Amino acid sequence: MGPILLCLLAGCNTAATNNRAEPALDHLLTKMNERLALMESVAKYKWTTAKPIADPDREAVLLSAMEEKAKASQFSPKDARWFFAAQIEAAKALQENHHLRWKQDEQTVPKEAADLAELRRRIDAVNDELLAALIEYRKHPVDRALVRRKASDLIVGEGINERVRSLAIQPLLSDQ
Repeated sequence: MGPILLCLLAGCNTAATNNRAEPALDHLLTKMNERLALMESVAKYKWTTAKPIADPDREAVLLSAMEEKAKASQFSPKDARWFFAAQIEAAKALQENHHLRWKQDEQTVPKEAADLAELRRRIDAVNDELLAALIEYRKHPVDRALVRRKASDLIVGEGINERVRSLAIQPLLSDQ
């Protein structure tokens, strides 16, 4: 085979890979955003009950659970832990943003909170979907610039700023 034919074939393979990679990335980022969208309700609960944003016991339980689920899915528990630790950090940063907004503007202060047990059930369900999306994404990783660009488009919402977004996508930008 000549070099031109090889380049064409390589280009075709790259295009086929990108055809699978972009939807996997979009799905993963959408699930990350879905999880972050639940954090305003978590922040409201913590605000109205005067609980701290950080919850090390809950975080440890979540990370252990995701490691076990990753292992059961033949996925690296270490990678799952790293990814979900980043999601936790992004969630805490977002909750801090909500609390800061409420401190600065009394009009926005929440009066009542959602049921924490129900919130955790919803977060756990999204975490399971997020792990499946992460596993699929890892089969077809994409260029870091594309991750950043897509994250700017898909990880959006009240209180989500560049810091929150950067924390969430860090595992997608690093080789670890």
